[in-house]
Amino acid sequence: MPSWFVDASVLLATEDAEDENYEDSVWLLEAKERIATLDLAYYEVSNVAVKAWRDEAAAQRLRERVSASSAERSSLSRRGQLLVSGCQHL
Repeated sequence: MPSWFVDASVLLATEDAEDENYEDSVWLLEAKERIATLDLAYYEVSNVAVKAWRDEAAAQRLRERVSASSAERSSLSRRGQLLVSGCQHL
């Protein structure tokens, strides 16, 4: 199963239908692929959603996505499996 490492911009694009990467980002997060991101993404997505968009609900959804991908990363690390088989860009 392929793995994807995503940064905050991919997560943010899922909340912004006007983002040029919206459709690809939504597809990626809805796919059955493994997703991983940095813990820093938790802060980054929260900051954009609250400060720039003034949207607490979006901030909460985004934090949940980051938490889910961080949990997946931790799970993969504990099992000693390869986290990312190659960086692939949208």
